[in-house]
Amino acid sequence: MRENSTLTIAITGNIGSGKSTFCGYLQELGETVHYADRIAHELTPSIKDLLIARWGRDIWLNDSPDRKKIASIVFDSAHELQFLNSALHPLVVKRIQELIHTAKQERVFFEIPLLFEAGIEDLFDRTVLVSSSRELTLERLKLRNRDSYENQIKRLDAQIPDSKKAEMVDYLIINDGNLEALRLAAQNLLTKINE
Repeated sequence: MRENSTLTIAITGNIGSGKSTFCGYLQELGETVHYADRIAHELTPSIKDLLIARWGRDIWLNDSPDRKKIASIVFDSAHELQFLNSALHPLVVKRIQELIHTAKQERVFFEIPLLFEAGIEDLFDRTVLVSSSRELTLERLKLRNRDSYENQIKRLDAQIPDSKKAEMVDYLIINDGNLEALRLAAQNLLTKINE
């Protein structure tokens, strides 16, 4: 049982949907946002030995995981992705639960790309989906440099489609417009939550 009365809100969306930009606007508006991907990156070193035993030493460079190599492994194999998730997700969920239980704010947001895939939506009081058309999502992914376009397509296709997620959330944000429209959507979300 939680000791605080903080409202917890999970924001999800598939890769390229604009959810991180949306969360950035919430932060600009003074909201606290925790990012599951950042938590996962912080915790990955704690399973270093397990990953090296599975995939070899060359997935670790200069005391850090080689995220591109790991991505190419896990997004080429559902079995390897399941292995990584089973090792890392429980640690991430535990950290999220700690952040929820120690929150002092009136409300706190969590950006969680794999909210429904991980089955942790019940940890939160409200859920939000940031969604965009596949065509626009693919355009955004082409502009990214962090991963290869092919790996990003594999990530997108490994996620539950937006059409299904839209039926499971409390708020739906359609991000098919410009950045100003997305900024306004962040303001509107806060208004709705306050009602």
